[in-house]
Amino acid sequence: MGFIQDAVSKLTFKVQAANVIDANTTFQWYESRLENSPKITPSRILSQYSTVTSNAPTSVANLVTLTASGGALNGIVSNDYENSGTPVYHRLTQATNGNDTTYVAYTDPADRDSDRKWNWINPSSVPVNGVPVPYYTIEIYYKVGSTYTQLQATDAASTSGLKEVGWVWNYDQGLLLLSTDAINFLKGKNSGTFPELYVRGWRYIGTTGGGTGGSLIVQNEGKSDIPNVTKLKFNAGFNVSTSATGEADVSIVTYEHTQSSSSATWTITHNLDKYPSVEVFDDKDERTFGDVVYTSSNQIQITFSSAVAGYAYLN
Repeated sequence: MGFIQDAVSKLTFKVQAANVIDANTTFQWYESRLENSPKITPSRILSQYSTVTSNAPTSVANLVTLTASGGALNGIVSNDYENSGTPVYHRLTQATNGNDTTYVAYTDPADRDSDRKWNWINPSSVPVNGVPVPYYTIEIYYKVGSTYTQLQATDAASTSGLKEVGWVWNYDQGLLLLSTDAINFLKGKNSGTFPELYVRGWRYIGTTGGGTGGSLIVQNEGKSDIPNVTKLKFNAGFNVSTSATGEADVSIVTYEHTQSSSSATWTITHNLDKYPSVEVFDDKDERTFGDVVYTSSNQIQITFSSAVAGYAYLN
């Protein structure tokens, strides 16, 4: 017998809402140990994430130290959790006015045109011996009067059927998704009025994007080098430079274009001497599409249906 519908529904919910994955129907989204890791666009490549995973915290206090000045994660992970021992509460904003089902973390909670606060560190993406590090777990709070109360993972959870939770946090996109039961639960805590919601946690703020270069190690049966290798051949699309000691630095040839002012036509001179693939994002980091014309091997022109600002990746 194949997957029953209840199992399929629960798996789909975990993947799409919380970006975690497993087929264990007894696990809620916050109990899943495996991060769902699909392919992503260059703008969402977290180039320094290996530094995050290699410096797993042993406590919240240790995480504060790691992200402080001089710490291994300073400038890579943002402490949106506390400041000198005082809790930091970042207010969430309705994705749509008058609808309490979805809340978004913006840099300015009063301005939906401000940058998004995303790339929150998912505990399941920093495992130690296969177990997610719990200290990266976000905390959601609702505010009644001047009092902040933490919304527990089991608050507003259903008690029958699949026993699903009442809310879920999407770490990747900084989204809080609320069920009808969760909305009613929160209104009940504030005399029928929906309260303000806040998040505390830790975000990746390190370098992003492809083409930043890296190390190349040639191995043969576990050895760190191969004797008598005098040449490495690369396909087009790579830059290779060597140091005085003979070390080779390999980087992918890419071009990033920033369009600061809105325009219906972008003319991009990339000088790659190729006809590269093109990915375009608007100034809110949303994927967008236009008609691409290769005017030469060193220049393209992109035409949109309306004026847009943003950036393009050519690879």
